Amino acid sequence: MKNYSILIVITLLVIISCKKNKEQTTQIPNEADVKELAMGPYVLSQITSKENLQVFAITGKDEIKKEYITLDIALKEKKVEVRETSNVNELRIDNNSEDTIFIHSGDIVKGGKQDRTVANDVIIKPNAKNVPLASFCVEQGRWSPRKGERSDKFEENSKMLSSKKLKLAARYDSNQQKVWEKVSEEQSKLNNNLSSRTGNKVDVTENESASSLQLTLESNELKKVKKELQESVIKGLKNKDNVIGYAYAINGKVYGVDIYNSKKLFKDLTPKITESIVTEAIVESNDSIPTKAKIVDVKHFIEQSKMIEDSNKTKKINETTELNIRETKEGYLTFSSIDKDQKKWIHKNYLKKEKENKKSTTVLSTQRRR
Repeated sequence: MKNYSILIVITLLVIISCKKNKEQTTQIPNEADVKELAMGPYVLSQITSKENLQVFAITGKDEIKKEYITLDIALKEKKVEVRETSNVNELRIDNNSEDTIFIHSGDIVKGGKQDRTVANDVIIKPNAKNVPLASFCVEQGRWSPRKGERSDKFEENSKMLSSKKLKLAARYDSNQQKVWEKVSEEQSKLNNNLSSRTGNKVDVTENESASSLQLTLESNELKKVKKELQESVIKGLKNKDNVIGYAYAINGKVYGVDIYNSKKLFKDLTPKITESIVTEAIVESNDSIPTKAKIVDVKHFIEQSKMIEDSNKTKKINETTELNIRETKEGYLTFSSIDKDQKKWIHKNYLKKEKENKKSTTVLSTQRRR
């Protein structure tokens, strides 16, 4: 009987040991080592981790085969005319072509009486005329044309809003004062960080219009500093097949996610997008050793945006474009732009609200401000 009891104990120990070994062999790899992760119909892959910036590619199938022309291309090819209205918060656009134009939220148009940013994604039908564009001023003080520019229209779109704070101020808060505050804040940080990086005193406001975000983003010092980092991001995106979006993290924190339902549209937007996030990384750089986000943090960011909602509203942008804004109780936001003709979403933007330490400033009047 004694030998029989010992045999039972030994057998149980062997079974437990085998079970532990099996669990160890099927254990999920350390999260820090995961470089690619499936997420529903998409796959997340880290493509760049340089300085304080990480960029993740989102690959998958697109559903819209319709071709869109981006605003920068449309302006270069004289397909559209963006006109001044002398109202800071509204512009007008004529589409003089047979093409469908896609204007990206945060696109900056240069010229007119003041440089503006377009608040939301807007789809412009072929030959559509006099279409209103909700806008915000990204420049203060000027109310006359700069040298070589016209006061009645805008002829260039090479930049877009370069921080999530600016995007939230324009797209979520719809607050002109906040937009101006965030432009000034970004200029101040760029001066400090570019001076630190180059070893020379840099002032990105030393130009024809000191308050212009557009002219700040054209700074030669900024171009030099961001060149290598931007090339790294673009190369990483080009090396992946079926890329339809991206996510990015700065200083170890996920800042935003964008997914497009057209691979070609995303490809055409890539130069402006990558320049925007690289600029933001430079703005937010500091002397500390940057921490790194994990790919599961990106997945968590997207999943949090699908949690119990605090609000969900849809608004008509124009006859072709609809915008759905979903906000969770934790402040995660999803902006879904819908092509009403296609009856499908074309762009989804995921952001998280900033915590406010003071009461939000009131929305300024939409009347002309000098």
